[in-house]
Amino acid sequence: MLTRDRLIGWGLSVPSNCVLCAGHDENRQHLFFDCSFSNQIWMFFTSRMQLTPPQGFDEVLRWLKDPSRDKNVILIIRLIHQAVLYLVWKERNKRIHTAESSLQSKKISFSLF
Repeated sequence: MLTRDRLIGWGLSVPSNCVLCAGHDENRQHLFFDCSFSNQIWMFFTSRMQLTPPQGFDEVLRWLKDPSRDKNVILIIRLIHQAVLYLVWKERNKRIHTAESSLQSKKISFSLF
């Protein structure tokens, strides 16, 4: 994914800050796990299943291989993972390319879909 740290590493002149929280530099780990915005989306989905996923990009990928013994739970967890990545990336790109936000004051809702 072309996060801002990678673009800067390629020599492009782009701001380094995260457009979702503006508090940290944007990189893969921050954008999808450490950012307060993405953390709220993770909690929205995982708290309903009483799950506590790992907090690192690589750890989550390992966890997704075998998160449960129940095939239905495995499917749900993998769908949650895809939904979170999609929603975070979609919101990030919307803010960068249109200077608009889909969400009001960090409120997560199904209207995003």
